[in-house]
Amino acid sequence: MGCQSRRWKADMSTGVSIAETLASKSTVVCWDNSTRGLDASTALDYARSLRIMTDISDRTTLVTLYQAGEGIYDLMDKVLVIDAGREIFMGRKEEARQYFIDLGFEAPERQTTADFLTAVTDPVERRFRPGCERSTPKTAAELERAFRQSPFYQKNLDDITEYEGYLKQSNYQDAKQFEDTVQEGKSKHVQKKSPYTVSFSRQVLACVKREFWLIFGDTTTLWTKLFIIVSNGLIVGSLFYGEPLNTEGAFTRGGALFFSILFLGWLQLTELMKAVSGRAVVARHKDYAFYRPSAVTVARVITDLPVILVQVCIFGVIMYFMCNLDKTAGKFFIYMLFVYITTILLTALYRMFASLSPEIDTAVRFSGIALNLLVIYTGYVIPKTQLLGEYIWFGMVPA
Repeated sequence: MGCQSRRWKADMSTGVSIAETLASKSTVVCWDNSTRGLDASTALDYARSLRIMTDISDRTTLVTLYQAGEGIYDLMDKVLVIDAGREIFMGRKEEARQYFIDLGFEAPERQTTADFLTAVTDPVERRFRPGCERSTPKTAAELERAFRQSPFYQKNLDDITEYEGYLKQSNYQDAKQFEDTVQEGKSKHVQKKSPYTVSFSRQVLACVKREFWLIFGDTTTLWTKLFIIVSNGLIVGSLFYGEPLNTEGAFTRGGALFFSILFLGWLQLTELMKAVSGRAVVARHKDYAFYRPSAVTVARVITDLPVILVQVCIFGVIMYFMCNLDKTAGKFFIYMLFVYITTILLTALYRMFASLSPEIDTAVRFSGIALNLLVIYTGYVIPKTQLLGEYIWFGMVPA
């Protein structure tokens, strides 16, 4: 079950990476050991996807693969073999095996071409043809020297010279056309030198849609939070049920008000995990020039406004009327306003710690300390007279 879960996650990761590559409209793509964790059939399907993507979109794809089978190897156009940072072969895939055989290496019949090319660079695994043990180059420097003296190296130089000549002859027309195409794909309100294709407002709009998709896509968390809000509202509201409006209920009403402000702010601690785990995605999309990190921050604030409003309305109505607070419209809406603003500010505080902390444990630690300090020093646990009185915590000693 665990292996299937890891393989499913690996499949999803590679699929998302391909989708991000297509969305970025990149012309050169590099995949570093992207088949690790995939079984043979899935790795082959993945390589076929890269082959189709390369052919259809007319882009250049560079791939490093882990234990590539013969089916995957046959999908490639060229192969580059590197030993200790030195280029020992670069050419067509069908020419690589024979090149090293001609140098004096032995290629077992059942060994795949990719494994054979990898074994050439390994002193433990490589084998030599009988009689070629001494004449075959062995070190990385010797293999590089042999390649530079081969016709394959000269063919690469000729290809480079031909391409550079084509660029000069065409006056870099392809590059200019590509640049014009990129500029045409940009929004009118985006600067020409900007790597982004849409304006900041459109980035925020796209991120807002994404945040709502994430919220409604995780219905379990959504219904769980709703259950916690309703149940705690009813339980705590029943503890303060029917408090008198005279001085007898003054202290208990203060407790009900304090809990109203504290509860939803404490519940928003769940945003820490989402903020910390989402940083890698935000950083990747920034590198891909999809949207700015600031657009994500603004979108999350915009998303919070209606979501927190619904939470406050449900919890506030239950608490306000069960605690028998003063039933006047002005006081009711002031109560709701204070709870609403406090919850939004606490959510922003948690996200600030999430952005500044290296990992989730540190973010939880700082958020917990900050929440405790706010609880203690708001004037409810330690009265204001003690905070600013003769035995001061903050402020100036009265003369």
